[in-house]
Amino acid sequence: MIVTLGLRAAQLVISAVVLALAVVLINGYGPGHGPALLGYGAFCGGAALVIAAVGTLAVFFDRLQGVIMLALDGLASFFLLAGAAAWTAKVKTGDCNSESYILSIASIVRVSDDKTFPGKNLDQRLKNAREFIVARCRIEQAETAVLWILVICFLATIVLAFFGRSGKRGGAMV
Repeated sequence: MIVTLGLRAAQLVISAVVLALAVVLINGYGPGHGPALLGYGAFCGGAALVIAAVGTLAVFFDRLQGVIMLALDGLASFFLLAGAAAWTAKVKTGDCNSESYILSIASIVRVSDDKTFPGKNLDQRLKNAREFIVARCRIEQAETAVLWILVICFLATIVLAFFGRSGKRGGAMV
């Protein structure tokens, strides 16, 4: 029960981080509608947060344990695995200070054409825009890594549901 509760607490914190990073990326896009991957990242974070909260309650209420939580954890794992794979495919790996890397992931780090950057002259505005794009790149790399960590946490609860029995009573640890 303690291991499961620890995993559920980790799921709650990590899913909140995933949601927050996605919301920062969506908000930083500027006027208009950003790439669909940003919205899917927010969906993954929000759905994982809800399922982790239900899982935390299930630790204390026996009626929620077993098949219900196994199904919810499986569903969360599926959507999170798809999200982590999609983010990995789009963001790849690279140095955010490299212009060639930024150009290779331009579809995901770009901002709205209507977004304006502060500055007294054109050079200052261009410098601020570049710093903003580099920051977005780093946030997207963090989002990818944290999504994979969240996938591992949900898969661990599935493993506990299958193999973790609590003593002689035979009840699942989920």
